[in-house]
Amino acid sequence: MRIVDFELLKNSRYRINTGAAVTIGGFDGLHRGHNKLIHAVTGCSGLIPVVVTFKQSPASVIRKDSFKGNILTFQQKAGKLELMGIDTIVLIDFSPEFSTLTGKQFLHILMDALDIKKIVVGFNFHLGYRQGMDARELKNYVAEYGIVTEIILPVLYKNEAISSSRIRSSIRKGDFVSVAKMLGYGYIVEIPENIPLCGGAGKVEIEKESIPQLLPDSGLFGVIVNGNSERYRSVVEIDNQRIIITGKKNTRVKTLLFLKQNKIRRFF
Repeated sequence: MRIVDFELLKNSRYRINTGAAVTIGGFDGLHRGHNKLIHAVTGCSGLIPVVVTFKQSPASVIRKDSFKGNILTFQQKAGKLELMGIDTIVLIDFSPEFSTLTGKQFLHILMDALDIKKIVVGFNFHLGYRQGMDARELKNYVAEYGIVTEIILPVLYKNEAISSSRIRSSIRKGDFVSVAKMLGYGYIVEIPENIPLCGGAGKVEIEKESIPQLLPDSGLFGVIVNGNSERYRSVVEIDNQRIIITGKKNTRVKTLLFLKQNKIRRFF
């Protein structure tokens, strides 16, 4: 799989000349609704499947002070996209300058570089400066250039559309049953290698702000810990500032898989 910086397209330094099926979006979480968009481009015979997405959530730039973290790291997202059959990721480093592009300007950068034959977007898609172009307007506009657009209807969970915002809300509440049902897989938090770990015997303590992914606001949760060379079931306690993992001596915690259950009640 190739990862191509959007600036290379913008500066006419990268091209796909053999026809592409493209989907555009943040894809934070790569949930079951996103899967339909991905399958719609990977299923186009003879076309190169391309995802246009962000290196980091736009909210992390626009609302930096209140942003609590991504659902997936970029490495997790890229790995899942590759397994799903995506050939190329066009990666946007979101910035205030990028946010001033209109929908038409953005589309022309893509169309000039990618030889787009088909575009796939979600029903609630918006594009460009102040979200000025919606899915229907995009469809009408690119049709003038011979490009087919497929608009994907929502996937429902409990009679409501699955969305990254719903998943984010469920993560913060610690409802990992709903999170797993909307994502289609268990929620895994990666622990960066370069952060300091502390704690007493049998405990690993991590500052919450050092984790780039979204975490529950507080509570006790069952997890599967992936350590140096072993995996084991454990409990993690999360408060406003810290993550405290009941661990094993000298274990370097790499990931936490939150189990599909409600919060563990404290009986002491």
